[in-house]
Amino acid sequence: MQLLFIHGSGATSRVWRYQSAFFTDALAIDLPGRPGGEFCTTIESATTWLKAYVDENQLEDFVLIGHSLGTAIALQYALTYPTETKAMCLSAEAPDYGSTRTH
Repeated sequence: MQLLFIHGSGATSRVWRYQSAFFTDALAIDLPGRPGGEFCTTIESATTWLKAYVDENQLEDFVLIGHSLGTAIALQYALTYPTETKAMCLSAEAPDYGSTRTH
């Protein structure tokens, strides 16, 4: 299984540098707009972007690991694509995130 790390709001994939160094097959992604470019404006749009990333990179048997905003994206991904989600590890969940807020 491959680990797929999703950072929180205001962060980048660099927050996962130690995990990425330890788990050499792990992927730590930068969400759109971080560090540059256009932000996803909803959890759903970030989930759609993540699905395209997964498909483009032909990922299978992966574990979603999210922090803060990354937990909301991981949860939405699991709800939207339940057969693709093998497992999740969620840290510092952000219960105040609504479906229209990503930053």
